[in-house]
Amino acid sequence: CVCLCDGRVCVCVRSYASFEKIFYVSAKRGDGVDDLKAYLMSRARPRTWMCPPDMVTTQSKVQLVEEMIATYLYCWFNKQVPYRIEQKTVGWTPRLDGSLIIEQELLAEDNVVAMMICGIRNRIIFQMRKHVIHRLQQLWGHRVHLFIHVKARRHRVSKYMQDAIPVKD
Repeated sequence: CVCLCDGRVCVCVRSYASFEKIFYVSAKRGDGVDDLKAYLMSRARPRTWMCPPDMVTTQSKVQLVEEMIATYLYCWFNKQVPYRIEQKTVGWTPRLDGSLIIEQELLAEDNVVAMMICGIRNRIIFQMRKHVIHRLQQLWGHRVHLFIHVKARRHRVSKYMQDAIPVKD
């Protein structure tokens, strides 16, 4: 059992199941991590690895790009905004110089959500692009060009613009 709380919770947890040992771990300060790691290593059985040692993840590269973009959407936007965005990889082109061109499309529910994602003067989408490119280049070890296109499924007219639109009789 890995417990992040005080002793009272451990007593409560032990009443539901029997644990061999309880570890108090602080990820923030790194306390207890070495003890936990040593215990796990002592309990591990030697056997052949299921994956090669140089394999970082089982996800495809396309899934990894989509996951990184989704992570920034969830971190930077609140409530329902990230859930109203559909992602699609529309281009994946390796270049002769070893770099990679990735084109990603974000399909927003409407133009208001699309404008929120882009930000004023597209600052938010440029910042997201910069962060994702940096992380991908670190992970893959080669240059990445990422283009993110934001599109709206439907156009919503704001209540201020409705007064300006002439109504036909």
